[in-house]
Amino acid sequence: MLTRAEAIDNGWFGPTVSPAATERIGDVIAIARGSSALIRTGAEPLQSMLIGHHGSLTSAELHVPLLVFRG
Repeated sequence: MLTRAEAIDNGWFGPTVSPAATERIGDVIAIARGSSALIRTGAEPLQSMLIGHHGSLTSAELHVPLLVFRG
C-alpha cells in the first residue's frame, strides 16, 4: 500500500505528473505481489472468475508489444 505522494515520488506515473493527472490518482494505491491478486467480486463478478488478471509491475506486463497496421 502506498499513498498517492509515495507513488508519485517513486516515479510510478513517470518522471513528472501534471496537476490534472495527480487529481485522478487515488488517495491510496494497493499493489498485489507474488501470486496474489486484488479482486472486486461485488463490482466485477464475471471478471473475478477469470483465470488471468492483468496490471502487474512485472516486465512482461509493462512491455506489451504494439502492432500497428495502416492500409
